[in-house]
Amino acid sequence: DITVQQSLNTNSMLYLTYARGYKPKVYNTADVLTSNDPLPDPVDQEHINHFELGAKSAFLNGKLVTNASVFDTIYKDYQVQVWTAASTGDLANPIPVLKLQNAGEAETRGVELDVTAVPTQDLKLNLNLAYIDAKFNEFNDAPAYPSQTEATGATMVAGKLVQDLSGKPMPDSPKFKATVGVEQRIPQTALPFDVILGGQYSYRSEALILADQNPEAKQSAFGILNLNIKAVTLSGNYSLNIFINNVFDKFYMTNAEDFFSGLYGPTANAVVGDPARDSRRYAGITFSAKF
Repeated sequence: DITVQQSLNTNSMLYLTYARGYKPKVYNTADVLTSNDPLPDPVDQEHINHFELGAKSAFLNGKLVTNASVFDTIYKDYQVQVWTAASTGDLANPIPVLKLQNAGEAETRGVELDVTAVPTQDLKLNLNLAYIDAKFNEFNDAPAYPSQTEATGATMVAGKLVQDLSGKPMPDSPKFKATVGVEQRIPQTALPFDVILGGQYSYRSEALILADQNPEAKQSAFGILNLNIKAVTLSGNYSLNIFINNVFDKFYMTNAEDFFSGLYGPTANAVVGDPARDSRRYAGITFSAKF
């Protein structure tokens, strides 16, 4: 990568970055996990070009720090995993296969803002905002999702049901993300420790988890609130933290997969998902010691 920086003053600077990377050719071992057949040809290399313009500034004697950036990342021959009913692409075959293939081009571009404010010695605030547009610029031969028809974009090509995902969003990429955090220290005079109250709220807009655009694998918009109260000794060597995560008990998934058979039949559109660790409200106590 190459970065050029320009200082505006002692507290502000601009930077411009260009970075290039790649992923090597790779075999899709999932194709033959249940046989001794030779592996098919590997998918092609993925090449990445990343451009970023940003600014970093500090104001009010360091009490307010801001980082802002705009970026554009372009992937050539993007390596993407998609579920298909079988290695032939025949949706009548109930055995699902995780397929690895190249999309012609994908792109992720957006704007990010990070702000840290310390209004007083005992109060700290954080804000992070991101707007990201991630999409396939060219992906012509993607497998269809279960039960997809010509009316919803599927096309039969050489005995396989495929679809054109050009212009469609990349998997599990919400347009908007935001995180707000607050930490308030309450100094104690009669006790040998300070009390710290903390909270963080994270929000993300809706997104399709699967690259094949299966509407049943949509993760709705949600927000997670975490709260905690901590007692820290004046030396900082010992701390006791009581926390409650996911206060509003919001359920969400970290992953989803097309389910081509099972109880619903080989052509039914069913999805199985993996819940997140904190997809249910939970509380606990942790103790930390430094020696």
